[in-house]
Amino acid sequence: MIKKLLFNMVPLLCSLPLMAHDLVGVLGPDGSSTDYFQVDCSNDQSGSGDSDRLEASIIGRTSKSPAISLQARGNDILSNTSDNIGGDKNASRTIVVADRVTNGRYFLTVNKVSSGITKYEIKYHCMGPRGHTGTQLSSVIQNQ
Repeated sequence: MIKKLLFNMVPLLCSLPLMAHDLVGVLGPDGSSTDYFQVDCSNDQSGSGDSDRLEASIIGRTSKSPAISLQARGNDILSNTSDNIGGDKNASRTIVVADRVTNGRYFLTVNKVSSGITKYEIKYHCMGPRGHTGTQLSSVIQNQ
């Protein structure tokens, strides 16, 4: 039975995106809880060239939780997106932060509108003119 289950999972595992960068977190019960992260984008020598933007979205993973928001900031650009219905299968819209600096540093902030423990998942990617570039979660600055 276990061999059959594992064998049947192989196609599923092989079909998962190879370039995904997911960050799973939990905001604590306080309504002002905020998580703060640093992401560094780079030319990883994969042939995609220099990074010129960060793309990100968020999905609330706790049902009946407060709306959850994601802000992404580069040097001169700030963008925001929200998932208003926690626990469903629909993520927020994808935001794009295109900064004047290539291979730059970006900051992601997650917050919510009211009290309640809220689990979330962020999908983030550094991109260049020819596709996915080096993407590194460099630091967890704040975790509430």
